[in-house]
Amino acid sequence: NKSSPRAAKENRRSCPFGGNIETVFSQKTNLRTKQFSKYVRTRKQKVTMNFLNKLKLHAHNYFLQKELSKHRVNHQSVDFENAETIGLLFDATQLSERETILRFAEKLKKQGKKVTLLGFVDDKVGHDGFPFSYFDKSQLDWALRPKSEAVRRFIETPFDILLNLCPAALPGLDYIAALSHAKFRVGPATEKIFCYELMVETAPSNNLQSFIDQVVSFITKMRTTHEPAS
Repeated sequence: NKSSPRAAKENRRSCPFGGNIETVFSQKTNLRTKQFSKYVRTRKQKVTMNFLNKLKLHAHNYFLQKELSKHRVNHQSVDFENAETIGLLFDATQLSERETILRFAEKLKKQGKKVTLLGFVDDKVGHDGFPFSYFDKSQLDWALRPKSEAVRRFIETPFDILLNLCPAALPGLDYIAALSHAKFRVGPATEKIFCYELMVETAPSNNLQSFIDQVVSFITKMRTTHEPAS
């Protein structure tokens, strides 16, 4: 039996694996359009977030400089052996790093040091079981400034030595160090040189314990013959 012209035309338009070619093509086109639209939305969101983050950091630095203009603390080098009080700033987000810090704090206490800890947790969940004071993202204002009673007390405590033991520079921790009443401040390498009297540079691949070892190595070799920081 010969097929009708109409049937032959329909056969030519049929897809080999079933369905109408025009329908399949239309579906693929719609899928690509949706994927492209999603890509554009994602890109716009990233650009917007990057802009907002830069704006927040700009405001953060502006307000920090404004606070520092009123800051009157005489910072100077302090012998580690003679230091009686030590403040520890750290990133408390990960369990392994919290445990590392707590072991280090215990080691300092056994050396006769009075140790105060303040951690930053990069979430808004709430962690009542921590054996130390902390602040989290919910306690950062729009300009990324930490605002809590624990932060205020830590800043106003005149530690002999403050150690920021977060290898990567975090705005909230640098902010606290910059305004701290501690005599001698030690932290990671950062462009904000006014935050610390001593900065320790470490390789990105190094873990927290390696960074702590570097910090301890530096501060135990220091002598009070160094010039006081301006």
